[in-house]
Amino acid sequence: MQNKMMAYDRVITDFNVARLRGTSYSLIHSFLSASTTIDPEVGIIFHILAKITAEPPALPPVEHASAHILNAPLFERKYARAYLGDPSSRDAIALRRQIARGAREALEEQYWDVLERTIQARPTEARLGGDPSVANKVRAFLFLRYYRNGEWEDRIE
Repeated sequence: MQNKMMAYDRVITDFNVARLRGTSYSLIHSFLSASTTIDPEVGIIFHILAKITAEPPALPPVEHASAHILNAPLFERKYARAYLGDPSSRDAIALRRQIARGAREALEEQYWDVLERTIQARPTEARLGGDPSVANKVRAFLFLRYYRNGEWEDRIE
């Protein structure tokens, strides 16, 4: 428990230092890297959050951040106006679209991992062949899931 707390404590300490300097800090990606060694399941959640917020994985180094205003994008309270303002405003609509797009991308990545792991677990039954294109991988996955004893199962619509 102490190791978990200290890993997250370092992230918060670095975040506070960045705020005091007036520079941006990739908070979600820092939590993601801290959590992958401690609890991989929590890391998946931070990965989903990073997709939803579209937070960049790395920001300019602190030495270069104050060199020019364009090098220091501040993400502090980035979504506050859209979230707290009028729900029918352009910012609020764009925020909801970004949340939906990020969540969809994260779910697509997760399902693609399931698809590839399923194919890798039973490659001879999958019959992927020499062309590992997206269409062939999907076909092989469907073949593994729904084709039994020479017939397709009834639960396919």
